[in-house]
Amino acid sequence: MKFAKLLFNPYEKLSEKISLTLGILSVFIISVSSYAVGGMFSDILNFTSAKNVPLAVVILLGVSNAALLCAVFFLISKILSRSKVRFIDVAGFVLFAQIPLIATPLCFASDSLNIFLDIPPNATNEWILSHWTFKSGLLMCVSFIFFIWSMVLLFKAVKVAANLGGWRLWTTFIAGLVLSTSIMRLFIFPAILKTNFNQCDSYATENSAPTSTVLNKGVSVSGTYEGKLKFPMQTLRFRLYMDNSNKLNVYATSPDQSPAKIPIEDLKIQGLSLTFSIPALGVKFHGKVSPDAAHINGTFEQHGFKVPLNMLKL
Repeated sequence: MKFAKLLFNPYEKLSEKISLTLGILSVFIISVSSYAVGGMFSDILNFTSAKNVPLAVVILLGVSNAALLCAVFFLISKILSRSKVRFIDVAGFVLFAQIPLIATPLCFASDSLNIFLDIPPNATNEWILSHWTFKSGLLMCVSFIFFIWSMVLLFKAVKVAANLGGWRLWTTFIAGLVLSTSIMRLFIFPAILKTNFNQCDSYATENSAPTSTVLNKGVSVSGTYEGKLKFPMQTLRFRLYMDNSNKLNVYATSPDQSPAKIPIEDLKIQGLSLTFSIPALGVKFHGKVSPDAAHINGTFEQHGFKVPLNMLKL
């Protein structure tokens, strides 16, 4: 009984300084391990894909999220609490409450669950069911249990640090979560992500593939190609750019989703065969170039889902 109480309310045994130190350390551990599995916490309630996001951006998101939680809970506690509220108490206990979230990236390290970080926009129920296994379901449950543990610790943190109870405690806890996640999703996350898009643009422009765009008989495939990906629920344009003016720069865009440049890797041209991959999105393409390089016809594959992609040179 005492052990269970310690698990869900350890703050009576911990000083605010120790809690703050362990909490700050956990923020960086969560960020680095999330990046390692290709994920990130866009806010405390949402673990999403980060397979094309630099480590520095993932850490910045983690630090921003942690700092915002501390600030929001402290301000609301100052308003509603009848006791003196210290920022170091709130910050230390709130950050400490995130320690169980370290288990989330560990669960998504498995390929069976990791694949659901990048569910294709065209994914159907059949696609989800075909990739859902007993192992992925079990890992999801484990991740959810640790998330609940973190929320209980956060609730107790607010209670102890601000000396709150009753409706004041519940109001502070719910309002703090709603306000912090709303600010992250509406303002901070888009701003940081915009910076990341700019970095991706720079990387894509500088990316050079060790291959030639010259086909047999001296015909070049340099230029811009566009085709349509016809998914069950929607149709998206896909553009492939190959610029061989100075050195070979290759990237793609999805104009209907974002203007951001998507880095392409492993471009290979052998005879009339053309293949490339986009590891950040789990994409592979295998196709044939027409003898006059006027079009490229092939198969677009993302996480095992295949659709035809016929691109015409613009």
